[in-house]
Amino acid sequence: MFPAGGRLFPLEARAFDVFRGIPEKTNREAWISEYNISSSLSLYATEVFIRAGGAKPTSKRATSTTLFDRRSIIIGFVIREYVWNLTQSALGAPEFKAKLYRSVLHPPGRLLDFGCATGHLAGAFLEFEYYGVDIEPDVIEAARATFKMHPNAHFVAADIRLRPFAENYFDEVLFAGTAHHVDDSLLPAILKELHFCLKPGAMIHLFDPVLQTKDNWQQKLMRRIDRGNWPRRCEEILGLIEPLGIFEIGEPSFHPPYGAVIQDCDFLYLPLRKRLS
Repeated sequence: MFPAGGRLFPLEARAFDVFRGIPEKTNREAWISEYNISSSLSLYATEVFIRAGGAKPTSKRATSTTLFDRRSIIIGFVIREYVWNLTQSALGAPEFKAKLYRSVLHPPGRLLDFGCATGHLAGAFLEFEYYGVDIEPDVIEAARATFKMHPNAHFVAADIRLRPFAENYFDEVLFAGTAHHVDDSLLPAILKELHFCLKPGAMIHLFDPVLQTKDNWQQKLMRRIDRGNWPRRCEEILGLIEPLGIFEIGEPSFHPPYGAVIQDCDFLYLPLRKRLS
């Protein structure tokens, strides 16, 4: 139970519904869809909770829907993700990202959106034959439900390293806001697989918030509360890509986001063209 005197505020109570042992799949999917909550965070929170001394699950039901004695640790993780998404919306992140990403794309054609999550930006790319891929089945199910009336929007739950798409299949690849969520060994591996399914001469559009010497407390704060564990400088990203030798790397550019009171890091745009031979 919660410590003596502890209580749930309305937002926390809503978050905790995910973990109350409710088996109905639709409830969990609706919550994931509305707040862009990933199942990986839920399971990670559960694992941390158990390691911290919480009660183990009392049934074989999935750990993300099991009732625990010490619930506050789990709620902390969920609320952190909810607050991050809410903050991003308040700062205009979806609009900023959609406008920035669209500025470099060239519809029509086949577009792969790597790390699409719940498809919260997919609506900006419906001029394409759009393919969103994410490793989390829950978020892909939520995206499919949102875009079920759009036959040109396809969502695939897959590990890109297993090559779910044919060679030379896509006209463009959007790799946006995802690089800082993968470590230094995984990033080059992902880029190799995106290269595999991209047409010769076509482009991977890599966007990611990057660290810079000009960053002040605002940028450092935003990176600290972000869910990505591997924020990098532009030079560090280039240092992971250049040794691959499979891309013509374009000129990097930097784009200040939002224009809000609390400013996040600039977004790096790095165009990566697949070599013709």
